[in-house]
Amino acid sequence: GKGGGRGGPWNVLVDQDGEYEISLRRWPMQVDAPVSAALPAAKTTVGTYPVGVGFPIAKARLTVGGEDQTKPVAADDRAAIFHVKLKAGTKTQLHGWFQDATGKDLCGAYYAYVKRQ
Repeated sequence: GKGGGRGGPWNVLVDQDGEYEISLRRWPMQVDAPVSAALPAAKTTVGTYPVGVGFPIAKARLTVGGEDQTKPVAADDRAAIFHVKLKAGTKTQLHGWFQDATGKDLCGAYYAYVKRQ
């Protein structure tokens, strides 16, 4: 959240060659809310989460391992899902963020779920 409209990247080391599915989200999987949704404050066993602000998200962008991809995001999408080929031993940064319809950067992806295909 402190990285401005793009958020910040994650440092990664690719363990195996292959195609990877990278799912960018604003909310964790278990919340099952659209990336553009506002969420009410929530009290949990570990504390209270503040109100989650909604954004007019229309696109998602991902950069990783020399790849730079942008894809549309529908109002009810829970995630933006990308597929990239990565080589073992690559040290890189995975950076994902969301944009409005004009391409203005709105916020970084708070969650990135990665799995090898």
